[in-house]
Amino acid sequence: MRRREQDFYLRDMLAASERARSYAAACTAADLATDPMRCDAILRNLITIGEAVTALPAALLAQQPQIPWQQIRAMRNLVVHAYWQVDAAIVLLTVQRDLPLLEAAVRCLLADLEGWP
Repeated sequence: MRRREQDFYLRDMLAASERARSYAAACTAADLATDPMRCDAILRNLITIGEAVTALPAALLAQQPQIPWQQIRAMRNLVVHAYWQVDAAIVLLTVQRDLPLLEAAVRCLLADLEGWP
């Protein structure tokens, strides 16, 4: 995969993470359960993150081994293929606790690619 494509997927992942976190700001699991539009927006961005992770080469992801890349793919698959099992509390915890760590890792990966300011 060319660096330009890697850059594209990483930037998409970063943007999707930032959007999901902004949609979940000051939100509770009960809010998500009763606000389907907000929940759908967050889930859509989690799907984008999972798709980007799936597209990126394993060697690139291995540079940030503290990130559970396989779990990110698994969450995407759950949201897409077993949507009735999605738990609003787990979604919210993922967005609030895990996405900031993912964003930091993605920024490190981007910094290693040419052209990242």
